[in-house]
Amino acid sequence: MKRKVLSLFIAAVFFLALSPHLNLTAQALENGGFLFEINGSTAVITGYSGPENNITIPEIIGEYPVTAIARGALTGGDLTNVYIPASVSQIGDNYCTWGSDIISTAEIVVDEENQQYSSKNGVLYNKEKSILLECPTGKSGTFVIPASVNIIGAQAFAQCVYLTQIILPGSLITVNPYAFAGCIGLSLVDLKNTQSLCLHAFDNCLNLEEVSFANIYLIDERVFCGCGIARLIFHCNAPPMVHEYAFDGNTGLTVFYYNNASGFANSWNGLPTQQLVAPYADAPIGAVTVFDTDRGFIYGLEPALTVTCFENSYVQINGNARLVYEGVFMPALGTGCAVSVIDNETEAVLEEYSIIIFGDSNGDSNIDTSDAGLIVDYENFFIQWDPFEDSAFLKAADVNGDGNIDTGDAAVIVDVENFLLTINQMNGLAVPC
Repeated sequence: MKRKVLSLFIAAVFFLALSPHLNLTAQALENGGFLFEINGSTAVITGYSGPENNITIPEIIGEYPVTAIARGALTGGDLTNVYIPASVSQIGDNYCTWGSDIISTAEIVVDEENQQYSSKNGVLYNKEKSILLECPTGKSGTFVIPASVNIIGAQAFAQCVYLTQIILPGSLITVNPYAFAGCIGLSLVDLKNTQSLCLHAFDNCLNLEEVSFANIYLIDERVFCGCGIARLIFHCNAPPMVHEYAFDGNTGLTVFYYNNASGFANSWNGLPTQQLVAPYADAPIGAVTVFDTDRGFIYGLEPALTVTCFENSYVQINGNARLVYEGVFMPALGTGCAVSVIDNETEAVLEEYSIIIFGDSNGDSNIDTSDAGLIVDYENFFIQWDPFEDSAFLKAADVNGDGNIDTGDAAVIVDVENFLLTINQMNGLAVPC
């Protein structure tokens, strides 16, 4: 684990050292409201002074292709939408681990043909959506970061004061400097498997009360400076490396850790500690429920299962915790239904799972022709399942075990509905009735 985090850090530093900064000419030019400068044989957008709120960055100005947008180029004014063309290959100082800081409140849309960047719901990412580069400050309410993201760029959410909840994915590894600085609407943050927090990552999140960690390795200088946090909850087995000023400006802060952890003792980093008993969910004696903690799946369940039946026969909670469910077809527990184990003392999310009913590809907890039809639609590209966000549906649909999702699986489901086959919910494979 240490090697992985260190390698990521070295790679980021190496990239930043080698990435070319924009070498601009001194004279600023203007075209259609866009301010630009010439960098060799290409144009760099440095600002916008026009009257429009919805703007499209030009692909070419005169004979110069537009290949870059300078840092801070579009932070002023009242822009509501910014379209970035395929020609742009550099935004800000560096396009990789540091946020772009080019746009303030505007929704960002990137041309699908762009080879360096992409967008989703108005937010800027790298092409693969593994790095979240910038969230417009006008975003409000709850924002769910896609499961593909493992790095959040510097200042990516800085001053997003209207966001009240940010749900981080289990895939997240690194949060770069000032990524959430000034997000005063946040009160709780669950960092899940995040391994490293760079300096000032949550600087001046004034209303942040509770932060929980599951796999943290490094907390850098002044990460939580001036936040007023009351509770830090560690679900990891050992404390992370921490800078002595990581929690500067927080008074009345208590560190909670679970009884299976070591290294916290009576105090940690000068902060008082309190031990908790770790609750968890598992199968009761005699049940065939499988809790796949590595991939976050629960299976081995019967179709058309209700919450009441599940809690009576398929699961037991060890410790002071409860289960919280989220699904479209509640109270039926179908494929894709989210199950969270919540600590009743701290309200921390201890474990998160997705239900899998093998053969139930639409999540209604039944196995019938509607599931077969959905699989055929998937094979013919009428619908798409995201490998990360829809992993439970992908696993549930492969009922012949060949690693593909196609008409072979659809045929199995039709046979199941007609009582010719049944699906073993322990391994997902069909067998004769």
